[in-house]
Amino acid sequence: MRLTTVFASAIALIGISAFAASVAPPASVDQRDDSLSRRTVADTDMGTLITRAESPTLKDAINAIHHPESDYFHRDQWLKRIVDGLRDKWPNHNVFAFHRFGGDFKWGVTDKKSMEAEAAFFDFNSKTEYFQVVVFKSAGILERVGGDGGWANWGYSGWYDEDGDKVTFRNPPK
Repeated sequence: MRLTTVFASAIALIGISAFAASVAPPASVDQRDDSLSRRTVADTDMGTLITRAESPTLKDAINAIHHPESDYFHRDQWLKRIVDGLRDKWPNHNVFAFHRFGGDFKWGVTDKKSMEAEAAFFDFNSKTEYFQVVVFKSAGILERVGGDGGWANWGYSGWYDEDGDKVTFRNPPK
């Protein structure tokens, strides 16, 4: 009986350790760097990751958008305010934003002067959610290949066609 208890305890500890190891990312992994990939857009080099500096102009515009306290309980309202505010600031541009860890997104734009920035949503539980925001004046693609949809995880505005989880942007009018 005693051997059975020791054996059961050892199995439980091994199981808990294995579960914890499979859930927690290694300490060396910066989770904010892994979720971005770009989809090839015809006649561009957007199939490869191109390092671009974050746009201070876009970052300032995101930070200037007013959010009532209720947004800290509703990520979807917060994201819609971001997309709508940027559309109003740059009316002849396409805009999209997506949750960097709430799904798997592939994207690309042909505009070499696109503005890109990270937006951080701070909810009422002091949890931070990161969003990639892109403003561009060209064709582009945003595709959700996994995770949840809806305004809580992605939003877009501009000149586009939707086909399920794929949004194909057209060149905005000049």
